[in-house]
Amino acid sequence: MVGNSPLHHLVVQEATPSTNTALSALLDSAPEEWPHISALATDHQTAGKGRAGRSWETPRGAALTVSFATWPEVSETSLPWVGLVAAQALVDVCRDVGLEAAIKWPNDVVVNGAHKSLAGWGKWRKCVGILTEAHPSGAVIVGVGLNVSQDQHELPVPHATSLLQSGATEINRGTLLGLVAVRLAQRLSALERDTKAARREVMAACVTLGNSVVVTHDDSVVVSGKASRLGQAGELIVTDSRGQEHPVFAGDVQVRMT
Repeated sequence: MVGNSPLHHLVVQEATPSTNTALSALLDSAPEEWPHISALATDHQTAGKGRAGRSWETPRGAALTVSFATWPEVSETSLPWVGLVAAQALVDVCRDVGLEAAIKWPNDVVVNGAHKSLAGWGKWRKCVGILTEAHPSGAVIVGVGLNVSQDQHELPVPHATSLLQSGATEINRGTLLGLVAVRLAQRLSALERDTKAARREVMAACVTLGNSVVVTHDDSVVVSGKASRLGQAGELIVTDSRGQEHPVFAGDVQVRMT
């Protein structure tokens, strides 16, 4: 354990292209050294991994970039929910530091309170990105990129924000790492105890649901309609204008948020 947190092992690197890739390599060679809720963090991530093979970089020392080794004791059918409950854990953290936060399906956490509305975002802004990856050892790697102290010109897109920009009560990255570890352990434990209840809490925190959405893949529209619920595997169920339901497992989701 690291201090009073649930972290069992922590490695901090000065710089790395991707904490997910670095942790995966360490799990390849010695998975036993990375028990449940262990972490590899970096001060400067130069090629962070996102969905669909995208990469991103943050200014040195401005974000909490960390990957957790987790070993959730859940059924195979519940494994897709690990990323969603990880997002729920980051919603908890944002709320802990005084912000209104929600999940934007599938892997973003957004905070509310921007002065200006943006199309597809309203006054919500992306503050956290999460990428989960299954490892051959049986571990699930949970990668977290939390914008902490970036100012507006350091943020990559207009719909992004940081804790500093949003008025959070805490921006110390060490303290935030401890909070993330605690909340992630709690949410994964809740998923193990009662999967149905954990799913309900994720859906209650998902700002995508109840809104009109357009889902695209490679710039082509896949489906449009109302995001009505999440399915058994965490997929987004979109109901079109004819009342037909369409399960969406991947894609870019543009939301008409207010």
